[in-house]
Amino acid sequence: MKHASTSPILHPEALTEFLRIMEERTGLCLSPRKDQEIAFRIGDEITRAGGADIFVRRIASSDSFRQLILNRLTIGESYFFRNHPHFAALTERILPDLIARRADSRTLRCWSAGCATGEEPYSLAILFDREFPSLRDWNVQIVASDINTDYLDKAKAARWGSWSFRGVEKDIMERYFSNAGRNEYTLREDIRNRVSFRHFNLSTIPADIPAEFRDMDLILCRNVLIYFTHALSAQICRGFAMALRDGGYLMLGHSESFPQHEKMETIYSHATYYYHRDDRMAERTASAHLLSLIPGIGEFPTLRPLTKFPSVPPPRRGRTSAGPAAPARSAISPPPPPPSWKTDLDDELALVRDLIIDSDIERAQALLVPLRQQKGRLDYRVFFLAALLEDQRNDTEEALRFLKQAIFLNKDFVIGHYYQAVICERTGDTLTARRAYQNTCALANRLLPSLELPEGGGITSGRLAEIAAERLKELEL
Repeated sequence: MKHASTSPILHPEALTEFLRIMEERTGLCLSPRKDQEIAFRIGDEITRAGGADIFVRRIASSDSFRQLILNRLTIGESYFFRNHPHFAALTERILPDLIARRADSRTLRCWSAGCATGEEPYSLAILFDREFPSLRDWNVQIVASDINTDYLDKAKAARWGSWSFRGVEKDIMERYFSNAGRNEYTLREDIRNRVSFRHFNLSTIPADIPAEFRDMDLILCRNVLIYFTHALSAQICRGFAMALRDGGYLMLGHSESFPQHEKMETIYSHATYYYHRDDRMAERTASAHLLSLIPGIGEFPTLRPLTKFPSVPPPRRGRTSAGPAAPARSAISPPPPPPSWKTDLDDELALVRDLIIDSDIERAQALLVPLRQQKGRLDYRVFFLAALLEDQRNDTEEALRFLKQAIFLNKDFVIGHYYQAVICERTGDTLTARRAYQNTCALANRLLPSLELPEGGGITSGRLAEIAAERLKELEL
């Protein structure tokens, strides 16, 4: 067993070079601030290699050794039917639409990108069998890929502990799984045979999209992009858009964003966002490469609900199983507009916001630093934009620090509380994430449901309350 206290730590120069090589060769972006965690996971290999410098040279020269280290560093946290809103949207909207579109060819191609130990693609196979029996006569292909070869071996074995089944309905367990002893379960063989697994590095797309990953109807890539830089995530998403057939769908994780694309539109239902390729859409111009600012709440200028299926009911006012009760008082009015003396600051913040959307980090930083120190030092929006900027730079600690300052300056800043929850959930701090989602629900439920929230890109308080309540339910699992 490895112990962090005894594992050797890479000296600064070796750590820098190690992180550079891993990002360049695999796309994996690791923070140098996580040197203790890195040492805990690979400390024994550093020792066996004969020290930090020899270890780094082996990382650079040996593909097999680099793969071994990559397997140690990637975390494949997953479970069956993870994120219930996604599977509700699949069942009630996405798959009925795809089945109608592909009725003539009777083919359906699906890709689980970053499948970890297989729970996601197998959940999809179970969903097809359970909810859409007509697909048994179709040519349905589910291909799953991951960069971690250890995870792929476990996925192919189709055997998991009870932790992978938290929240799974009893009838699914009885119908599709058998007890393998030692608190483990195996999947029915006919369902296993419906998924094929491939070793694939997502950082190679869109430059390299193998034929087996092209012409997809559905791509699931959930909670994977958070391990890449902002720029690489945008590149991969553009590759996904290219890999989809006209009418296909893409689902990302809750804390991930999709870059605007001339043939992709954002759709909202079941307290979640997903993306639809429509080749008939008019091409966008300036925003064609942009990422939405706030992960998990979509791009509102292109938002379109599906109309051919029943609409999702609006969020309930009052107590839900996950969210706090709405206060017993009338809805409050939106805050008054800023005084006229803030006009110049508003213009500067608008410019900074545009630069952040364009990923022009250096210019945005050059404008923000003096604002934080001078006339904008008491304006919560300045620190919120600083948090967005640091998140793009993959520095979550700094992003959270600036978010706390924004919330300190404006305790009713709903988007700030929500964004704090998203980052904390992404980094595994579920206790803080839960509290921040609860704050989001409480504040949003005090407002008129149709009110567009400041710095929210067009999202309303009612919609954000629904999303935050669903995230709380998910964290309970």
